[in-house]
Amino acid sequence: MKILISTWGLPAEWREVDYEYKNNKSKDCTTLSIISKEYDKVFVLALESIFDYDINKNSNNNSKCGECYRKCKINYESNNNYEEFIHNGENSILEMIKCLEIDIPGSKVKAILLPAIGHPGYKKDFIGDVRNYISIGLIRLYKEITEIAEKNRIDEICLDTSHGINFMPALSLDMVTKLAQLIYLIQGEDEKNQGITLRAINADPLTKGSENKPLKINVYKNELIDRLNINLERDRDLYPKGDDEIHAIYELAHEVLASTYYPFPLLLYYFSIDQKVTKIENIIDSEILDSWYKESEIEENLIRHSGTVGPKFVNDILMASSIINKINNMSKNREISVNILNDINEQIYHRVSDVNYYLIKHELSNINQRKIDFNKNVTDPDKRIMIAHAGFQEGILTKELKYNKDPHEIIKKILGKGKY
Repeated sequence: MKILISTWGLPAEWREVDYEYKNNKSKDCTTLSIISKEYDKVFVLALESIFDYDINKNSNNNSKCGECYRKCKINYESNNNYEEFIHNGENSILEMIKCLEIDIPGSKVKAILLPAIGHPGYKKDFIGDVRNYISIGLIRLYKEITEIAEKNRIDEICLDTSHGINFMPALSLDMVTKLAQLIYLIQGEDEKNQGITLRAINADPLTKGSENKPLKINVYKNELIDRLNINLERDRDLYPKGDDEIHAIYELAHEVLASTYYPFPLLLYYFSIDQKVTKIENIIDSEILDSWYKESEIEENLIRHSGTVGPKFVNDILMASSIINKINNMSKNREISVNILNDINEQIYHRVSDVNYYLIKHELSNINQRKIDFNKNVTDPDKRIMIAHAGFQEGILTKELKYNKDPHEIIKKILGKGKY
């Protein structure tokens, strides 16, 4: 299955031109018409400022896009709150697509409105941190695309930045790169295609003198996503800020990521059955998005987002919950064993580091061959020994493949935060 993510800036200004893509040509006011034909699901990312434009006053654009914008745009003032505005605004964009007579079935396309900043339109000020664009976009896309990935294998994600304005092209590429890694983790590998293809495309600019020439849509990124990049640096911008529960859950997520970054499959297994850890994914809806909609203000001349949702915070939460869910799906109703740890190694560590993957494989083989002394005197976890032996340090491990110390305290010790 192939996913298209298209950025929309200000459709009120788009003119009809000749687009050329893969030797096909089409006269349209948007690239979506010619590109969407080869994709199974389409997401349109737009800024919340998209409706802040008086087309009758500021433009003489009589193109199809101009006409549909006039017909379908909504008034900010007609909404009771920010969440209602997002709902109505996204429906308005879908109406624009329908008005443009783009051949996309309604079930195939989804619009997502994201935070703007500054004064990109003509009336309203949009106040907030630009990084919220990445964070909220990543959450919204992740929720939508993981549902698709549960039933269909996703082979390609394509980002079209042709119509993006201001920061949209650069930040959208960052967002979608993070998204592709998360989807790769969720669905795993395929014998024919070891990863997900990430493509990014952009049309030639419309300049004076180019009106009569086809605008070619060019590929500027074509990459196979087949590795998880884990960075253990913490994000300071947790959201909601000052929430003790959010801080505690982020610490748990960091422990999961650290146990994945280092070769510690047994720690990862015990985290996966810890009820505290399994709550990580719940905060996306119950805390982050819920607080975001409640705290965002929509007034006559402005939209204000007082909070900052750190992109790394969101990515860490989503990656940790994806890792835990994947392990739970593999080990459901199974007692801890070398076989389960081998499965975790294949499905998780193989995607992170070949070095750690083969180290874990070697140490699990040693356990099978009874080369580990389970009767050694109890000792404290040592970072060097733990890493060298893939977490199977003698003196803290029992023959039942259990640690004789709290797994959370073990990883804290490795990270230099423990009590030992």
